[in-house]
Parts: sequence; structure tokens; C-alpha cells
Amino acid sequence: MRRIGKKSVEDELNCGGCGYNTCRELAVALCEGNAEAQMCISYMRRIATRKAGAVFNCMPSGIVMVDNNLNILETNKSFVRMFAPDLLDGFDSDPSCLKGALLDRVLPCCSLFESALETGRELHKDHYPMGRGLYDISIFSIEAHQLVGAVIADVTESEMRRDQIAKKAHSVIAKNMTIVQDIACRLGEHMVETEMLLTSIAEGYDPERETEFDGEGDDSRGFLNGLDKLYE
Repeated sequence: MRRIGKKSVEDELNCGGCGYNTCRELAVALCEGNAEAQMCISYMRRIATRKAGAVFNCMPSGIVMVDNNLNILETNKSFVRMFAPDLLDGFDSDPSCLKGALLDRVLPCCSLFESALETGRELHKDHYPMGRGLYDISIFSIEAHQLVGAVIADVTESEMRRDQIAKKAHSVIAKNMTIVQDIACRLGEHMVETEMLLTSIAEGYDPERETEFDGEGDDSRGFLNGLDKLYE
């Protein structure tokens, strides 16, 4: 009986969904190896609900469901942490702490939910500003024009980091451009000086004069002086 979640007489529904008349008959069949716990519909529903609830509350994004009057039907812990932090301490003992509250008392974007309820279509907003934060909001229809849900992710910190990275990248690019421009300027100046020196050497040395190169002639002196300046 415990294997199918029947821990008290009140748990014995005797619904017949498993194919046996009573829960006890199913328990006997389990002991004899003629049945499986998965045959109990109420047990499987309870397990599925617990799994869904565990995933629901462990999600880092906030989740909220509202009816056509914008009354909150259900939220997860992340939603409470984001938009109703004063209630966070009591959430574990009372997960329905926001149930029945009007959405506009918690979120300043009720117009998005109204639009989704009116059209029956999904709605998505990136970097939607609320208070001092930025949020990605996805609103989806559960029951057209009657019930919608929303997944809300806080992207404030990631956008701030992205902006900081972009600023640093622009700073590095600007510095590199300054260095490149400085190098280009210095190369240009060096080439001009080199050209002037070579011109000076060419003008100071007349190849038509067949003076023996002994290091003492005026032409040879001018040539050597020009080379010294070039290699400096």
C-alpha cells in the first residue's frame, strides 16, 4: 500500500482506474507480482505533480500564471525573490503566498499580459525595463483568453557586463589606433629623412669625376659623411 502512496484509509480512493475494484486488491496483486505501481492513476498523478513542482521551483527564471482578471494563480520561488522579496522567507511554508493577488501590485507590466489575453498569442520582450532592472519576458497562452503564464529572466547583470566589455573593447581599439598612427607617422618621417640624405649623397658625389678613392678627396669625404649620416 505504501508503494502506491496509500499511507492511511483516507488515501484509499478505490477509483477502479487500475483495473482492480479496490486499492487493497491492487496492493495484493503487487505483492504477487501481477501488477505494477504505475497502474495507480492517483499515485502517478501525485508523483508527476511533485516532479513538476520541484522543477517549477528550482528554475532560475521567475514564473507566474494569471487568469483573465489578472489575478495571480501560481508563482515559483524565483518570481517571489525577484518581485516580492518580503514574502520570500515564508514561501517554503506557504508557496501560495501570492495566490489571488492582483498582478499590478507586483509587476508594472500588466499591459503585456492584457495583450496576450486579448490576442491569445505568445508575446516576447527583450530587455524590458522594470524598476532598476532589465528583463526578458515570454508570455504564453495556457487557455486562450482565460489563462496565461509568463517566464521572466533577469538580464540586468549580464547586460551590464556586456556593456563593460564593449567599453573596454572600444578603449583597446582606440589605443591600438593611436599606436598604429604614431608608428605610421614615424615611418613617414624616417623615409623623408632617408630620401633627403640619399639626395644629398647623390649631389655630393659626382661619378663623372675619376678621382682615385683614397679617403682624402673632397668627393670621397662627402660620400663617407653622407653614409655616416644615413647609418646614424
